[in-house]
Amino acid sequence: MDFKSGDWALAKKEYQRIQSLALGRLEHGDIYAGSFYWLGKIAEKEGKKAEAVENYRRFLDLWKDADPDLPEVVDARTRLAGLKAPEIPFQEDAPRAWISSIRGFRPAP
Repeated sequence: MDFKSGDWALAKKEYQRIQSLALGRLEHGDIYAGSFYWLGKIAEKEGKKAEAVENYRRFLDLWKDADPDLPEVVDARTRLAGLKAPEIPFQEDAPRAWISSIRGFRPAP
């Protein structure tokens, strides 16, 4: 498709068209499932994390019986894990600050 050429809008349109075809699921299941993988990548490029997560989950669900070492499966799992990671940076004093925010509670020094 056109993802690698950088035309994400056209690629997105094509993958969505693949998903809308009922026969595509039956006759071209690998292409249908793969469309979720590629739409996940496009959603990431567009900064739409929730949409990317949903597409990667759908792809992995459709290919749950596939070889776990397939590059697309490995990549989708890696990307999904990265998207689901907390966005709040770790702060050493976070637990103490949270406890201090509770009215009337004073932690031990």
